[in-house]
Amino acid sequence: MKILYVFADQTNSAGVFEKVEAKIRYLNKNGMECHGMFFRFDIPGYSHNKEKNIEYFPLKRPISSSLYKLPFLRSLHAFKRQDGIRKTLIEEISFQVSHKQFDLLLFRYPLASKWLYAFTEQYKNRFVFEHNANELFVAENRYRETNSGSAKYDYLAEKEYGAKCTANALGLVSVGYETMEFQLRRSGKERSSAIVIGNGADLSKIIVRTTPPLEEELRIIFLTGSPRPVDGIDLVLRGLKSYNGPRKVSFQIVGPVSKLYIDLVTELELAGKVTFRGLLHGEELDLVFNECHFAIGTMALFRKGLKEHSALKTLEYTARGIPYAIGYRETNLIGVSNADKYILQIDDPQERLSFDTLVEFAEGVLKNVNHPAEMRRIADEHMNIAVKMRELKDFILQLKT
Repeated sequence: MKILYVFADQTNSAGVFEKVEAKIRYLNKNGMECHGMFFRFDIPGYSHNKEKNIEYFPLKRPISSSLYKLPFLRSLHAFKRQDGIRKTLIEEISFQVSHKQFDLLLFRYPLASKWLYAFTEQYKNRFVFEHNANELFVAENRYRETNSGSAKYDYLAEKEYGAKCTANALGLVSVGYETMEFQLRRSGKERSSAIVIGNGADLSKIIVRTTPPLEEELRIIFLTGSPRPVDGIDLVLRGLKSYNGPRKVSFQIVGPVSKLYIDLVTELELAGKVTFRGLLHGEELDLVFNECHFAIGTMALFRKGLKEHSALKTLEYTARGIPYAIGYRETNLIGVSNADKYILQIDDPQERLSFDTLVEFAEGVLKNVNHPAEMRRIADEHMNIAVKMRELKDFILQLKT
């Protein structure tokens, strides 16, 4: 079966790119003929690898009329510009897809627009959407927070066209159960046309860490894929500021972060406890993990309207064998009885993270010298991309029969 994987996210998260590249690679290993098509506007960020089964299409942002650049028309300018960007993106996807032979489009869902709706009408029941969130909630929340023209466009377009676009899909794939329930409600599709497949990782590329001895200081790592409010770094920093326990705690933030968080470290006088390491890969990243005892995952998914999800940093932590805290239920580990020995789930950390609870939990886990190997075993069984892509292959074959 020939599959085109259409990826049009404008994220700068290297983890997202690596996940999608791994999915294409393992779909091919599972006997599907999968070809990736990546569409990117001319923005700085991730420098992709040259994968043999992936084509990369650079896009130029449309030039707006000078009329809309007048200050009092700034919001309208942003609205029109967003529409132009959506149009450019979908028209290029449509043009490139029209020159390919395929049995199915596997399309990572972009926010809706009239242009996406026209595309889904053209390829009705020939594509499967992949969803990572309740897109309407995300768009509405961003609009309420920023009141910008581009956010207004995204919200109104998602509200008008989101259900119509998903209804035209042959099937729907979601990384979480909450997200899937939303997609089924709005699309009106049968449950048999949908499946939940949590995120997976290519575990062959992730090594188990060497656990450092716990002495005076508990060293904690936080991976960021891109500077997003859902990471909840602000909650972590405020919790660290409030902590007065006997254990010394230091915090390593690895990856891109917002200037707001850097400023917050200064405001809270945490410079001696928090280190921003920047984006690290390979041996540099391995060394930081080997220095740390504990990790913190996503803490503010409630800002995305979710209590359950499958996050990429969770995969890495579990595969490396480092215990961690998260502020949601991890999809891949629902029903995995021994996972709670290594993972501290904190419900609704709306204001700050409790470091008293975290430190006590970490000290308990670290007494078990075998915890890295045991966590890696959980990852092998429940988070391996090879297993996930076999599930996806079976689902696609079921849809096409």
